[in-house]
Amino acid sequence: MNIISFRVRKFRNVVDSGEIGVDPAVTCFVGKNEAGKSGLLEALYLSNPAYGEKFDANEQYPRWLAVKDRKSGDLVVHFRSS
Repeated sequence: MNIISFRVRKFRNVVDSGEIGVDPAVTCFVGKNEAGKSGLLEALYLSNPAYGEKFDANEQYPRWLAVKDRKSGDLVVHFRSS
């Protein structure tokens, strides 16, 4: 199985990568320091079904966004009785 494209949102320091196409001939990421290169690679690694540990979205959510969302976020819960 080959990756054709991917998108990472709200993972570590990546807010939204947009869709990134993958070319079989490309073998590296290039960018400035703290741009999110390692975050993109880690997100791909964690999406692999062979990864043995459970993915914890709260642990990987950007800390600065968690603080912001905690202040302004909404919680909606729906219950259905039978």
